[in-house]
Amino acid sequence: MGIFICVLSGIFWSIFDLTRKKSLKIFDSKTILIFFSITQAMIFLLWVLIDSYSLELFKYILPGLSLILLSVFSALLFLESLRISQLSLTIPLLSFTPLFSSIFSALILNESLFFRQYLGILFIIMGAMFLYSKELSLRGVLFSLKNLIHDLGAKYMLFVSLIWSLTPVLDKVCFKYSSINIHGLIQSAGMLLILSLITSKKKKVSLNLIRK
Repeated sequence: MGIFICVLSGIFWSIFDLTRKKSLKIFDSKTILIFFSITQAMIFLLWVLIDSYSLELFKYILPGLSLILLSVFSALLFLESLRISQLSLTIPLLSFTPLFSSIFSALILNESLFFRQYLGILFIIMGAMFLYSKELSLRGVLFSLKNLIHDLGAKYMLFVSLIWSLTPVLDKVCFKYSSINIHGLIQSAGMLLILSLITSKKKKVSLNLIRK
């Protein structure tokens, strides 16, 4: 069941990435994120109202606040990468996330993988590197690092991959002190608040265009 959910989630995320890429042709990244945060906050608020929740605020606040700040920054960086680069080339770079996640989970959660699992992560990364190589060979893969260095969108996405490898670890820490529904509400509302503060009045007016 866990694998099925991950595959289904992957399909939804690919559609999500496509819609965000198309949305960037109409709106700026902050407007898109504000709209998404409002929608998410409404869904989680409804969940909190119809179901029970738990929250240990003082233990939650440090990892929770860190997660909000990282989410806002990485989301803006992610959308900028989508805007300036090809979707089919930048998204596969998120395959570096499992590598970084394995490192962070070992350091923070004391969770470690088996050798064959690390080998699987290596194969995933090699596949992503082949996309940037000019020839199907080990030499081509090694030279693909040079292509990454000169691609600003790729560098942004690699940084996003690093941040996103930490966010699920912080999510898991937060779940020790909160239920999923209240955690989702706090995160979406927190992102909405920060985005509203850093968005100019001129940008806020563009929210009216969402009706179209």
